[in-house]
Amino acid sequence: MKRFCIFILTLCILLTGFSSRPVLASSGQTGQSESETEEQAQILPSDKVSTKDIVPYSAAMCVMDAATGQVLYYKNMDVRHYPASTTKIMTALLLIEDKKLSDTITFTDDCYQGINIWTDMNIAMKAGEKLTVEQALYAMLLTSANEVCTQAAIYDAGSVQAFAEKMNRKAGDLGCSGTHFTNANGLHDKNHYTTARDLALIARAAIQNDTFRKVTGTRTYQIKTNLRPEGFDLYAKHQMLMDTKHHYDNCIGGKTGYTREAKNTLVTYASKDGTTLICTAMYTAGGHIYDDTQMALDYCFSHFDRAAIDKMAAAQPQSQTAETEPETETAASRTPSDPIVLQEPETQSTAAAPAAGPGPGARLAASAAAYAGKASQLFLDNLPTSFFVLAGALIVLSLILIWLRGAARRSRHRRRYRQNRRKHAQEKDEAD
Repeated sequence: MKRFCIFILTLCILLTGFSSRPVLASSGQTGQSESETEEQAQILPSDKVSTKDIVPYSAAMCVMDAATGQVLYYKNMDVRHYPASTTKIMTALLLIEDKKLSDTITFTDDCYQGINIWTDMNIAMKAGEKLTVEQALYAMLLTSANEVCTQAAIYDAGSVQAFAEKMNRKAGDLGCSGTHFTNANGLHDKNHYTTARDLALIARAAIQNDTFRKVTGTRTYQIKTNLRPEGFDLYAKHQMLMDTKHHYDNCIGGKTGYTREAKNTLVTYASKDGTTLICTAMYTAGGHIYDDTQMALDYCFSHFDRAAIDKMAAAQPQSQTAETEPETETAASRTPSDPIVLQEPETQSTAAAPAAGPGPGARLAASAAAYAGKASQLFLDNLPTSFFVLAGALIVLSLILIWLRGAARRSRHRRRYRQNRRKHAQEKDEAD
């Protein structure tokens, strides 16, 4: 018994020492700090930028004046990328234009089509639960609720596909030439893409709407529904708007986005000295997206005053400084079979594009499978620590088994002792 306990304790010490070593980079994660392992941002020969005075990490960016549409800064702004949840800006804009804020959206199981309830942002809406259009807008833009976008699309156009067609027509009307939408929430689909400039054009149209401007600038909002009358709070996810280390005094709203394929995407509205700017950043790793955005906004605010921007816009009425030859196609005319220029090869989607909605049982099974996959990936990404945790669990289990074994032996001894006492008592009585 003592030898077994000594062996277990020795194993624990060895695994503790092993787990204290730095975790090696695996699956895009690293145990070292970014400053120690990451290359500095640089402008590549293939990059098309308006200036080399600033060097962002983001693969594509665009800073646009909200009043005139004049582009003040760009980096690869016409290269197509996945927009992730910044898609919801277009969804919210169409919902505002098509419906009244007091209109009611009744939720069904269809709201979860193409959505993984464990890994994709949602506010746990239930079949039969109701939101007003106004509440839905806050859920979309603050908490990035994917199921709310899907149900709103069905409510507005009858189906997600029909709503996506409306999104594409609207994008075409706004002058977008590198955009194609397939869903209302931005979950990954290889045919769902946009460019930094197109995203800025969409964001510009949205911020000109008073309702959108109010919602995107809200930090917290409480929703009460027919099934949850006690209410629950929503909080904005844009860190430049909230009191975080990335807080930016000039920020008046925006929208975050992330999928594994899109990486981080960000739309930010900032206002200073009577000028409102829109900054879009796409395909960015980690927190650099906020640093890139602040750097680009600071540069534009310091280099372009209101008079200079108006003069530039007057000299260039179309208000788009082209980095490439203008395209003749529009988002409304493009089909999913058209070629796509993207930054990275396609990989398996973490969330399929909305299709026919599965039943609750199938959805739960798919979610459980995805959760198991994420758990196994987490184990592999942190192998030394995982081994230590597993060894610790085995040690605790072993000690419990040892205690149970000892308790069982003590119990047997007590039974034998009582049996022997009764036997001796009987023999004594017989002798008497």
